[in-house]
Amino acid sequence: MIERMKRITVFCQKEKALSVVLSLRELGLVHIKDMAQKSVESENKERDKSIVLKALGNLESYVDKKNPLPEKTLTQEDVLLTSKSIVSLMEEEQKTVDRVRVLRNEADRIRSWGDFDPNEIKELSKMGINLHFYLVTKKDLKALSEDSSVTFVNVKNENGSAVAVIGDPLKKDYQLSEFTLPSKSLGELESEALIGEKRVEEIREIFRSSTSYISSLNLWLKNEEEVILLDKVNATVSDDEGISYITGYVPLSSMDSFKSWAKENSVGYISDDPGEDENPPTKLNHKGFVRIIQPLFDMLGLVPGYREKDISRYFLMFMTLFFAMIIGDAGYGLLLVLLAAALNIKSKKCSDLNALIYVFGGATVVWGAITGTWFGSQTIIENVGFLRMLVIPGLTNFPEAFSMNSINVQDNMMTLCFSIGTIHLSLACVICIFDKIKQKDLSFIADFGWMLNTNLLYLLVLYLVVDTPVPFTLIVVGIIIGFVLVCLFSEMAPDKPFGQGMKESLGGFFTNFIDTISCFSNVMSYIRLFAVGLASLAIAQSFNGMAEGLLSGFALPFGILVLIIGHAVNLVMGFLSIVVHGVRLNIMEFSGQVGVEWSGYKYEPFKKKVLK
Repeated sequence: MIERMKRITVFCQKEKALSVVLSLRELGLVHIKDMAQKSVESENKERDKSIVLKALGNLESYVDKKNPLPEKTLTQEDVLLTSKSIVSLMEEEQKTVDRVRVLRNEADRIRSWGDFDPNEIKELSKMGINLHFYLVTKKDLKALSEDSSVTFVNVKNENGSAVAVIGDPLKKDYQLSEFTLPSKSLGELESEALIGEKRVEEIREIFRSSTSYISSLNLWLKNEEEVILLDKVNATVSDDEGISYITGYVPLSSMDSFKSWAKENSVGYISDDPGEDENPPTKLNHKGFVRIIQPLFDMLGLVPGYREKDISRYFLMFMTLFFAMIIGDAGYGLLLVLLAAALNIKSKKCSDLNALIYVFGGATVVWGAITGTWFGSQTIIENVGFLRMLVIPGLTNFPEAFSMNSINVQDNMMTLCFSIGTIHLSLACVICIFDKIKQKDLSFIADFGWMLNTNLLYLLVLYLVVDTPVPFTLIVVGIIIGFVLVCLFSEMAPDKPFGQGMKESLGGFFTNFIDTISCFSNVMSYIRLFAVGLASLAIAQSFNGMAEGLLSGFALPFGILVLIIGHAVNLVMGFLSIVVHGVRLNIMEFSGQVGVEWSGYKYEPFKKKVLK
């Protein structure tokens, strides 16, 4: 459930403001309202933080995971100095690498001309002897020999004939590119490049040896984040005639602790319920098993608004089903269960994320067993009697193995998907109906209309897609009744006169008409559970077919490799499909019907996180 919040304003004498703020941090219960995003102090610290982050990111790339260096401790003051030094070396390294690249390219360009001193040619130019160098073919050489206006001499070049033209450069008629003299000789270029490469290696060795400071840098960052946060909170404190005050939110369940703190510290405060125009933070207080959905919410960044409904239990229930149907393979589910077990053993405790993987993996095993899908192999289900007994023939992915008509099985699967969608959307309507009845809100009648339309459109979908006989006239009449209920009661509210509510509801006639059409597409959209699962099966079967001819003789290792890579790719694609399709059905179709827009932000109390 979403915990109720109290808005509190803490006030004290101006000279005590800092000590009160520090005490609030120790209390760790108040989510600061409208916190300043920056201050002069925090901006300077953010710059220092970015330097340390840059240094840390660089050092982490030099860690030898097999033979890590023993940790060394830096003082908080030395961390910034060391980080600045590392960042400076990073800039020097990049400049040196770029310089070496230029030197090497220039050396490669002139290599075929040999190691000569370009200064000697420049000296000749000062004496009035101008030389211009060209690569030439035999045809060019003949043409130059016949041109009395050109004086040249042959010079050695490894890539072919070359000439040095004395005097003016050749006319454009010859279409020859003049060789540009380098600023330095080949030997000098290569010598400078070697010096640069040596310096780069010296810098990188410094980076490798500095990896022992990574822990100190991480600790500094955590401390600095707290200092920056403290600066922002101090900047948020307002002053008025010698009184300092700051406003925030405290969970109702924690108010007794807050009151005790205020009494102990002789701090004044004002407490009130948040106004309707306020948007307090959301604190989800999951009870029992439902809490395992929180890691998924965190990964997706989903936070319901403070005044929205908590649909966590329904999200978990249907997300588990969607996960199982989209992944669809009991073999993959078994791998997930084993992964969860390995993480469990490693951490010596079952975290919420671990439990979520157990649930998702276990559900996938059950669904895969029902459909007879084990690593996409029909051979397994045909030859393992125990697994065959677990299959529901009417839902199997291998109907021929059970003497079933594939069209009938496909229709059964699509009917199941549409049924799940209808139950999902109808549940959303039921949640709204019961909530609004408690609030004496007549718009619950509109939700009843939506539920009626959803179920009748479900029958229409079965008629159009699966060719199921339905009472067509009754469906049309029912949809009209549901639509009328929506048009008459959708804008009703407890504090709104009946006539005004009906007038506003009728004003949304066109919108409701479009939404009714969308209701049909919402039911239809659950077909993705079948389609994506079928695509995953096809990919698994393709890789099985590719490996089949390699699973014998000397090719056996290659066949096993194809199976491992193929099924790994398929599983990863399945995870992506979960996000694209499974999550969408929950946060778009279902949440939209319930009225949850996930418009909230997380309750994050001001508290000390780093214990020194």
